This record gives sequence, C-alpha cells and structure tokens, in this order.
Amino acid sequence: MVFDESHKLIDAARQMYSTVWDEQEAEFIVGLSEVNRRTTGMDALNILRSQLAEYNRQIFDRLAGDLAGNHTRGGSRIEIVIGSMEKIYIRHMAKALEQLPLSYQENSGQKMRMQGLKKRCQELTDKLTVFLNSGNSICWMEKRENGRLALCAVPMELEQVLFRDIWSRPIPVIITSGTMSVRGGFWAL
Repeated sequence: MVFDESHKLIDAARQMYSTVWDEQEAEFIVGLSEVNRRTTGMDALNILRSQLAEYNRQIFDRLAGDLAGNHTRGGSRIEIVIGSMEKIYIRHMAKALEQLPLSYQENSGQKMRMQGLKKRCQELTDKLTVFLNSGNSICWMEKRENGRLALCAVPMELEQVLFRDIWSRPIPVIITSGTMSVRGGFWAL
C-alpha cells in the first residue's frame, strides 16, 4: 500500500471517518417517498413522512444554537453535545426510517423506486446510529456555504482507528511526501 502526500493523511482520515448528516437529507427522503396515486393506506405513509420531517426539524432546532440565524456566515461551527432529548428524537426518526419503505411499498407499487428509498433510509439510519452512540465522537454543528446546517461527528480516537485499519495489517506500507521524479520522469527509480 502506498500513501503519497502523507502530510495530508490525518486530514484525509478525518474526511473518511467523519459522519455528516445534512438537515436536508430527511427532506430528500420525505420527497422521495411521495406517492403519485391515492391508495387506502396513504394516511399511514403521510403520518410517517410528517413525523420524519418534524423529528429532523426538532433535532436541528435544538442543536443549532447561534448557527440558526441569518446573521451567521457559512463555514461557522459550534461544538455540540447530543443530549437525552435529542437522542429520543433520533430514535423516533430511526424507527420512522425503518417503517417508511414498508409503508411506501404497500402504497406505491413502484418497486425500483422503493429499493432506492430503502437504501437511502438505511444510509440515514446508519448515520443516526453514530449520533446515538456519540460518546466516543467529537460532535459539532456547522453552517454550510449554502446556508444549510449539518450535524458532524468524528471518532475521538482517530489515531487508533487508523492504526487498526492501516498500520496493524500485515501489508507493507510506503508513505511519501514529495515528488519522486527526476527531471519530470521516473527513469531513475
């Protein structure tokens, strides 16, 4: 295994092992689960969709603090602690995400779209699990350049994760930080 530009390894690891939950992800799933035709079970689906949107809003409203206002510029961030109330909303949201594809399947008849919805719901549930178990993570809320909020987490013990995933394996590792060419070519190597 070869790592070039190894001076950027920690920054790359932060990106790779970070979890980011954008506030519009739940909005996207709610939109994706919209059904074009009216069936008898639509009420259950609509209730799930509205619950999902409301839980998402509650979580971001509770954690955003000063980032929520228009006076805050993009790129701003604050450290957060995910408290017991936020965890309750996250659990409710995860439960709604589990039920949504099943309710959608019963009401839409669109199998291919249901598969995409199921996959997106599982991806968001996986992210929510990181925030439910946030005791081993550094969590923060940031305002993106587009003005939207994102909940972010990275493992506190990033070095241990890197050691487990890279350095403890019986695979030779070469790390470089510089150009290995001579006069624009690699013939001298």
